[in-house]
This record gives sequence, structure tokens and C-alpha cells, in this order.
Amino acid sequence: MNNSFDMDFDYTLKIDYENCHVRDLQYILQVLYSSSTLCRLDIIEMGAETIYRINEIGTDLYGKQYGTFNKFIQSLYCVMDKLNIIEYRDILYEYIPHKTKQLSPKSPESISPPKIMKKAPKKVSEVIPLVKNSQYDAFKKRWYS
Repeated sequence: MNNSFDMDFDYTLKIDYENCHVRDLQYILQVLYSSSTLCRLDIIEMGAETIYRINEIGTDLYGKQYGTFNKFIQSLYCVMDKLNIIEYRDILYEYIPHKTKQLSPKSPESISPPKIMKKAPKKVSEVIPLVKNSQYDAFKKRWYS
């Protein structure tokens, strides 16, 4: 068996995104994101394939049958946001299913009178009277004179 590498052969791994299931794409995305920066182009390719799939699905994208695909779109968007791949990130942002909050009807606002605040009681500071110490004064006179 020959253990030498052929230097003229291209050993580049090419991922066939078109034939990958959404769960496989999710796993591949995790691997590519945790790999070196050379995998950035593969993430861009994955983004292009995802946008192609989004356009193929059309308006049914938000149906229940595409729940895993929608989660994958959100994951891909987050990765592209962290890697600062702006072009595809902005396109994917349009297709992320944004959850809207259900607003409850507001109750009528009642006008309440302003609250009267009580003043905080003043703290009584204790004054320490100065006491002359005759021994200290005598020591001071002897020392400094």
C-alpha cells in the first residue's frame, strides 16, 4: 500500500446540499460553524441553497410541515449574523417566522391623584465635645519645645 499523497489531486470536500435533509443540514451547519474560518464559504453555499429552497416552497413556508425547516432558517440566520455574512443574513431575516405577541385589550385608564411624599426625618448628629487633656497638653509642650 502506498502512503504518499498525490500533490496534483484536488482533495477538496464538496458537500451536496441539494440532496441533504433539513436535519442533516442542521448538523452540517453546527460542524461548519465550529470548524475553521475556511468553512465560511461552505456556510455561504448553504445559505444560497436555503434561499433556493425557500423560493421553491413559496407561501407554504409557515405551515406545520415546515417547522424543522423554519428552525433551521433561524439557526442559519444566527450563524450568519455571528460571522457577519450580511448579504444572505438580510435575505434570511425576511423569512424568519417572527412571533407576534397577543395583545390583550387595555383596561380603561383611571386618573389617580398624585402621591404626596413624606419628608424623611433628619438624622440627629451627635456632637462630641472637645475635652482638654492636661497630660497630653503637657507632653505636647515638652516634645515640641
